[in-house]
Amino acid sequence: MRLTERQLRSIYVMLISSPPFNKWHLPDEYRIQFKVNKMTMSKGFFNVDPLIIVISMVTHTGLMDVVETMAHEMVHLYGERTGNGGHEDHNEKFKDDALEVCKVWGFDPSTF
Repeated sequence: MRLTERQLRSIYVMLISSPPFNKWHLPDEYRIQFKVNKMTMSKGFFNVDPLIIVISMVTHTGLMDVVETMAHEMVHLYGERTGNGGHEDHNEKFKDDALEVCKVWGFDPSTF
């Protein structure tokens, strides 16, 4: 799947303007670097300092898959900002926040 940084930025903007992200006070898109790469081990990740969200162009099957990965990384970002988990931590708070996102967006919690 072909992806651009501009597309990733647009997906982020769409998500932060929608529930539940619009209540989480996440950083505006201009405060985050968005990167596309060709990693095969992971669909995406985020880095705290500097703040970067990276999404793989080779591990996604379509647009909604990319949206789901972005939402997943945004849950990590929220956990980091609220002191409830790091960028690799899938603790109980992450699971609760992820479940909320899955309910709103229709994602499968078992794969989120």
